[in-house]
Amino acid sequence: MASEFHLFTSLPTEIRLKVWEHALRPYSPSRPGAHFFSVTNFKEDGDQLARLRAPCVLGSRCKLNHGHTYYLAAPKFGISHSWTNNNPSAYLWDFGMWSACSESREIIEDHYKTEYWAAKLLEDSKCDYPPKPDADACVPFIFPRSNEDWRFAIRPNRDLICFQPLNPLTIGYHRKGTYLTEDISMVNPTTGLRDVKNMAFEFDSSWCDDLKVVSCPQDFRAYFEEKSPRGLFIRLFLELDACGERYDPIWLIDYGLKQDPPKRDLGEDRPRIPWPYQRTFFANDRKFVQVGRFYTDEYKSTERWSALDFLEELSDMLGGVSPGHAFHHYEGKFSWDGSCPICEENARTGIWYDIRSDIEVLVLLQKDAIEIIPAA
Repeated sequence: MASEFHLFTSLPTEIRLKVWEHALRPYSPSRPGAHFFSVTNFKEDGDQLARLRAPCVLGSRCKLNHGHTYYLAAPKFGISHSWTNNNPSAYLWDFGMWSACSESREIIEDHYKTEYWAAKLLEDSKCDYPPKPDADACVPFIFPRSNEDWRFAIRPNRDLICFQPLNPLTIGYHRKGTYLTEDISMVNPTTGLRDVKNMAFEFDSSWCDDLKVVSCPQDFRAYFEEKSPRGLFIRLFLELDACGERYDPIWLIDYGLKQDPPKRDLGEDRPRIPWPYQRTFFANDRKFVQVGRFYTDEYKSTERWSALDFLEELSDMLGGVSPGHAFHHYEGKFSWDGSCPICEENARTGIWYDIRSDIEVLVLLQKDAIEIIPAA
């Protein structure tokens, strides 16, 4: 089958418009996308990803100077970082329409309303107290190329956004000054990542290696200060909870966790009990499905440890207190000598913090199990 149709411009306008509209990424509130980005500290990482950064569309026009240290860049799937090679991100579904021709650009601009959202983001950046972002907010990022700009449209209030740290030694280390959660502006320039409703990280089985239940609060410092993907995740988890403004879970993608096939009884598959609240996020050729907290026995890992094991260990490390409270312990706002009134009250009442209220697990469902739904 030919990959090009040279007579496309000769088609009637109404047919061309239908073709462009059909090429748009399927989207609805019940079909959120899944996007992947690397995160780079351009001050310390050098020029390794300088040509693959995707700055916010506002650039220097933003009055709040976000992007001071950290930038989003092309993700890594395989041996190198690339916007297109092996990248499953949903933002690639229709990105070619930005540069195909003026007609396609007009269609996709009207679909995502990127100019409107860019103007609103700029307007909000001038306010002392920017309003809460709209539920349908769409943020355009730009990847400058030789003769054109590639644009990626994402909806941070609904889509899943997975962050891959380029170098854990330079990303998000707990120190005074710029914080990762305040530096990358996605929806609200003053709160950065805090307004990404579905923030995700890729779990690795090695996170459970040498992980042990701490014997005293001081021991937790070693994990909080660890310069590694695991340390970055723990810091963000505690910091975001401590800010008191986040009500959405952080997601862990476990590529090694698989759902067991239904058990057979008398030659027939036993139907599983449906879970109506299961979240699903759609990438280009795959989807990521939530592991229900009451259905974990249906899953087995192909690796030594799973994200479910990690959460169990992390919960034990917290000792039944909330991550925000543990963060205050780290900052010295509560004493370390066992005289913390909140810890004592929790021990007396038996109240135990449930880590699954703040961290959820996603498993990968490959493309052969996905039904592609055309755009409406």
